[in-house]
Amino acid sequence: MGELQRRGGYREAVAAGSSLAELQVDPATLERITVEIREQEGLIGGYQKENERLTEELRAARGEARGAAAAAETREGDARRQALLASQAAVHRGDDGAEGLQAQLARARADAVRASEQWQLREVEMRCDIDRLRATKRDLEARLHPL
Repeated sequence: MGELQRRGGYREAVAAGSSLAELQVDPATLERITVEIREQEGLIGGYQKENERLTEELRAARGEARGAAAAAETREGDARRQALLASQAAVHRGDDGAEGLQAQLARARADAVRASEQWQLREVEMRCDIDRLRATKRDLEARLHPL
């Protein structure tokens, strides 16, 4: 433990601007510190290379994401153009698409009715839960009141 504290002290002194020569370091300790510094430099170099590799991967992934977004925008634009062309063709044929719209409206109305029924059922369930909780609360208050 004393060796670690001494080495730590050497680190602090060197970090503060002193040199190892000023600290009167013995040759064995100087060799240990030198080996340790070389090991740390090797680790730092490895971390730097890994960081650079990951940074490059991130740049590449961002580029791919931009490319995918551009492709999606192109596909979306193509779909809009096709829909517009189909709409124009229907108007040209004299078909206003009313039947398709009426079918969509009927489906939307049916969905709305089902959703309303589900919410009404949920509301009844919640009211029952509230009533049950209120009854439980009254029972607990009645038990605690004599105390």
